[in-house]
Amino acid sequence: MPPVNHRPALSILALSIALSACGGSSSSNKVGPDARASVNLPSAAPMAAPVPAAPAAPPAAVISDTAPPAPVVPDTMPVAGPPEAAPALPGAVPVADGSPVGDPVVTKPVMVPTPGVLIPVPSTPPVAAVPVVTPPAVVPPAITPPVIAPPVVKPPVVTPPVVTPPVVKPPVVVTPPVVTPPVVTPPVATPPVVPPPVVVPVAVPAAWTTGVTSFVHPGIGYNAADLAQYKAHVLAGEEPWASGYHHLGGRTPLNYAMLGPFAIANRNIDLNRGAFERDMQMAYNHALMWYVSGNSAHAEKSISILDAWATTNTSLDGVEAALMLGDYSGRAIIAADILRGLYPGWTATHTAHMKSWLENVWWRRLQVGGSSAIGTALGNGSLLKPCNQGGLALKAALAVAVFLDSPLKFDQVINAYLSDPGGLDQIMSNGEVGDTGRDQGHAHGQIATYGAIAETAWKQGIDLYSLRNNRLLAAGEYYANYNLGKPFTFNPVSCGYGYYTQIGAQPLQTMPANLFETLYTHYVVRKGLKAPNVAQYRELAKSRGEAGPYSGPYSGQVYRRTKDSSTARAVTFPFTAPVMTAATSFTQADLGKVQTPGSATNTGANWKMTASGAGAEKGYHFAYKELKGDVEVIATVTDPGALSTGVAGIMIRSSLDARPATAAAQIYVAPASSGNGTHLFWRVGTQHYGGYHAARRFTSAVAPMSLKLVRHGNFVYAYLSSNGGTDWSAIGTIIYPELSDTLYVGIFTASGDPAATTTASFENVKIGSKPGSLVAPPTKVSANARSGGVAVQWAASPMARSYDVLRATNASGPFERVGTELTGTSFVDAGATGSAAYFYVVKASTYSGLSGPSAVATLPAR
Repeated sequence: MPPVNHRPALSILALSIALSACGGSSSSNKVGPDARASVNLPSAAPMAAPVPAAPAAPPAAVISDTAPPAPVVPDTMPVAGPPEAAPALPGAVPVADGSPVGDPVVTKPVMVPTPGVLIPVPSTPPVAAVPVVTPPAVVPPAITPPVIAPPVVKPPVVTPPVVTPPVVKPPVVVTPPVVTPPVVTPPVATPPVVPPPVVVPVAVPAAWTTGVTSFVHPGIGYNAADLAQYKAHVLAGEEPWASGYHHLGGRTPLNYAMLGPFAIANRNIDLNRGAFERDMQMAYNHALMWYVSGNSAHAEKSISILDAWATTNTSLDGVEAALMLGDYSGRAIIAADILRGLYPGWTATHTAHMKSWLENVWWRRLQVGGSSAIGTALGNGSLLKPCNQGGLALKAALAVAVFLDSPLKFDQVINAYLSDPGGLDQIMSNGEVGDTGRDQGHAHGQIATYGAIAETAWKQGIDLYSLRNNRLLAAGEYYANYNLGKPFTFNPVSCGYGYYTQIGAQPLQTMPANLFETLYTHYVVRKGLKAPNVAQYRELAKSRGEAGPYSGPYSGQVYRRTKDSSTARAVTFPFTAPVMTAATSFTQADLGKVQTPGSATNTGANWKMTASGAGAEKGYHFAYKELKGDVEVIATVTDPGALSTGVAGIMIRSSLDARPATAAAQIYVAPASSGNGTHLFWRVGTQHYGGYHAARRFTSAVAPMSLKLVRHGNFVYAYLSSNGGTDWSAIGTIIYPELSDTLYVGIFTASGDPAATTTASFENVKIGSKPGSLVAPPTKVSANARSGGVAVQWAASPMARSYDVLRATNASGPFERVGTELTGTSFVDAGATGSAAYFYVVKASTYSGLSGPSAVATLPAR
């Protein structure tokens, strides 16, 4: 099959480190031109003759390795075959990036005062007695002969049965003054008695979590039971496992000579990339060969490769580094996890080397969570790229989190998968993903990464498969249906690269089977559901020998299971949208340079707006609500106006001052007139990085078009929908680390001319808000000298998931981060050993961003 070609996309975010959107990568994990340093190993394993393919994808250049074959040490397996081919694809649409994040919104505890307690006083009856003690009940005649038996001498003894318990008190019979009016006064029950107990039960709300605190090894993709089942099939000579294993052996010589390690390996621009990828593949092959054959030489070969790279490599970089890591996490980290969990020769030192490499090199390049390269500025928030790129980053990040035994990182990755448009939100209700409109190689890759994420989560006890009515099954069925050449329907879709109005490329029938084996095992074998298209493509991929980087049937055979009774528990979504209400009234204003006043009228949630104005950044009419916290606005623009320069859409602003020099924040999505597509624009203004603005245009996204903007903490996400809001496709993520809590949210129109007007039409306009998801700064921060450094302590912040500690040698800063992702409320700064004065602030972190700094804690010079 033609190899998938990764092309970098055009990055247009000013936050280049945060929002660079590079070219996509299919889960086919290509070996491209950079693989020139690789070794060609002749295959001794015969391959089954391929079944005639369906319509072929566009031709692409095939890169073959040129190095001579390595010598083979006698072993039970044949000589290794050639490296995996790199599936390439037609050129991708130039892009942008994007990625948001979600976060649990935990309601702060409401302090409900304890009801006042009415305390009866011996000399004064309770207030409640007033309506019962009526004058007739006290007069002497009340003790009537029929009620009080003559034989009874003492009236008090007979009194109880006559009068109700609250009224009958021994003194009542003896002294009438008990019922005096002055006694029954409201002031008897005094409110001051209530306050003290109210403050006692103060609990700090916790941030959302999966609840996973310990991890299974091996447990990335498959566990010990899965491997045992695979081995049993192979040893029994059952097909297709036996031939798959034979093929694996032909590609895994014991005399394989490492091509690395190197301190630096980059992807785009490539540097030592081929060596890294080939070595990681061979580490995986040898680990699997050891498990089935029992030959410890294979395990030792795998360990030697992994340990050499882990102790040498300090940088896995380049524009597309996250894609390289996503592709090869399925080799390197799985190999280490198999050996760690099952091979007696794997030591604690090997584990320590791998953990250090994954923590300090891999994780920091994945833009997921607080200690990633950009995450330190965003709290636990993630900054995923769109489409398959986001999926690959999540796949690698989850593997890292599991190997590191980190509940915090595990939660960060699962949160991003559930809340970020780079995760589950990319799957439409009919099964399309963002890359469905791009090409089928990348679409396969995108779905395959989600399958790998779901399977690893399942091994750790969390069920992601069942979410949104088995949405992942819908994705597999849609992909298999189209690529099997069956009739299909297509809804326009986007994922940040572009807006696709037709399905991408010709069907492919030679993609690796690991995706289809994973989906089939879960939905059919485990759950007993039907997956006819997945089942059919699964068998086709097996018969074709699975072209692609895994280059052989063994890639899918480990996932191919005949029985699986394992279970996992459901997980709640960490981020819930605000309750949306129809916008039937707005405050209106002309902003910027407007010569002809604008106006807007409505019938329910449908609006017509007439406006002049030089443009959405220069002058326009704005109809808005002032909202606080996390907000959302939705509208369908049915007509952006008759003037060719007109534009109409939805907007979020932090100020009503429209001057570019002072506008703190402005984000809008708007279809333009005359079929000029839809614009996404944002201006950070003076708040962050000195102020800047950026924009994207999706030329094929024309009105009528449904639009959505979501503010979640420090992130704003933009979406389009071609089916009236049934499904939303992400088109961008904007980061606002200093976005104000109060925002102005609504619809706008500009004619493109300061004087001339145009009239735009909006339908189904809705807005909503809820308390902000950003956490408050920690309180009660203190710093004290101690042996080995400075001990910093603080009080927990509601909803905080972790904390960062920052230190300075001056009260006014600058402050440098010395502790990251701390889950407790104390930290020892071992780097502060001098006698000079030190100053500390602490920031609390949630999935939606980082809090502001706490008050400064000072440690005087000693």
